[in-house]
Amino acid sequence: MIHKYAFPCDDACRHLHPSVTATPEDPAYPATNLIEANPAKPAKLTATTGTFMLNFGEAVTIVGAAMLYHNVDHDVEVRLQWNDVSDDWGDPLGSVALTVPGKREDNWTISPWVEIVPAGTARFWRLIVGYDDTVNPAPIVIGRLVLLTTLRTLDTDVRWGEEEVEEHGLIELPTELGVETIYALGGKRRRFAGELTLSNATAGEFIALTRSAQGRALSWLLIPDATVNDAWIVRFDEPRWSRVREMPDINNFPFRVQELSRGLPWP
Repeated sequence: MIHKYAFPCDDACRHLHPSVTATPEDPAYPATNLIEANPAKPAKLTATTGTFMLNFGEAVTIVGAAMLYHNVDHDVEVRLQWNDVSDDWGDPLGSVALTVPGKREDNWTISPWVEIVPAGTARFWRLIVGYDDTVNPAPIVIGRLVLLTTLRTLDTDVRWGEEEVEEHGLIELPTELGVETIYALGGKRRRFAGELTLSNATAGEFIALTRSAQGRALSWLLIPDATVNDAWIVRFDEPRWSRVREMPDINNFPFRVQELSRGLPWP
């Protein structure tokens, strides 16, 4: 369940505060929203294809990326490029595809992620939606872009008895006779509640994660299964960590996280 992950400070967009420009930008949902901590406040374009460019001011090394809470169709090609010259993208230093999975049965999109091997180092980074001239069904909306300076792996074992929850928001108005009027409200959220068994060597890594997130204060990127193209942005359920030392070199930690809300449906 915690195959790959990143500390909050591993996200260069959040930690280094690059400048962001978009073409064509929707001024009601500015390009700077792309790197805001809250993915329910999206960045939008006024067209069905376009770009977001990030200027870090100096070269940064990026090893992975995720595009969270978007409306991009799986047939649309999305690419992340990097370069040292912002106005010359004819021959960038590097480029990688972000493959958008198909929507789930509830019509919600999945957040794609990619590991960049070898890592890219550049001052300018550009996200292109519609790289091969494919067109999205609606103007582009992206909740958040994550660019990682470190992508971590934790060798752990999830104990049986864990609980996985997926909850859709709704408003339910029942009458006195039990007739229900139900309206879907906002997006869905997933939750995981279980227990991790860690060795003494890896227990410190998990504790470091909880400390880096300041308990519940900061969100962080979670890749539950590295073989699945599905990134989670989560918070811990509780502002603490605890463990039971069951026996020598066996540490049991409660592990309960929930995805951040997508907020209201995006027009």
